[in-house]
Amino acid sequence: FSENILTSYRIYGDRKSLLTPLIILHGGPSGGFDYLLNYRRLADDGRMVIFYDQYGCGRSTHFPHADASFWTIARYLSQLTQLIHHLGIGHGYSILGHSWGGMLAAEHACLQPAGLRGTILASSPASIALWQQEAIRLFNALTPMSDDDIKNVIMPAVIYQNPPEQLVAYYARHVYTLAEEAVHVQRSNAQFAADPTGYHILWGTNELAANGKLADWDITPHLCQIRCPVLVLRGENDQATERVVSPLLSHISDCRAVTIPGSSHNPHEENIAPCLAAVSAFLRDLA
Repeated sequence: FSENILTSYRIYGDRKSLLTPLIILHGGPSGGFDYLLNYRRLADDGRMVIFYDQYGCGRSTHFPHADASFWTIARYLSQLTQLIHHLGIGHGYSILGHSWGGMLAAEHACLQPAGLRGTILASSPASIALWQQEAIRLFNALTPMSDDDIKNVIMPAVIYQNPPEQLVAYYARHVYTLAEEAVHVQRSNAQFAADPTGYHILWGTNELAANGKLADWDITPHLCQIRCPVLVLRGENDQATERVVSPLLSHISDCRAVTIPGSSHNPHEENIAPCLAAVSAFLRDLA
């Protein structure tokens, strides 16, 4: 790929399958795709399921010293487009994007690529400002703090560097509710901790502190440009609340929503069966 970016990808299922292939876009950015590997089960019917690490993430090329100008949505979209062309699937494919990956998936869908058959936006926002409002509301519902304490104590905290217990409690309720992490989740978290450059530049220091380059990101005015069917997927206790995903449902013409009970921001880990069932049903319904 261009700009000396080597993209690591992995394929499950049958490359010759007549079923529309599915590309998985991970969140972050910084950790790689491993934490989403439960979605590989979607290949059990033969469908080709493609995982890849975005640049600066996982096993793809890292740029720990690149300045903020290097980290752009346009560059991430270019990497995705090059992967599609490399695999020769531009004539027909679907995308599932989780969290930040859903933001990329929505941006890609707004471009109306001819081969895009469907898009799954999993635990993803339409507006970062709305996301942060809801995150602070959820945080205060758990552990009320003054605005100054949130600004001075919580916002600067890095989750992998002795975070305050209030932030840990928020993550345990609204980000990842399981007591133990699967090995593949641990791998992604280790990758994230080893090089969080992209996350800190684009997003911020933690899930509440959306104060990076994406702070003003709002795709709401462009959602009407999406022409493919869309599934909006979220967990019952997700930080992607009903209010966070409401613009997606209001502005995308062909859109359905599924909420996975007993889960938060990672329903593919916390309540696997209904999550996979919802995605499978959506994929089967696509032309």
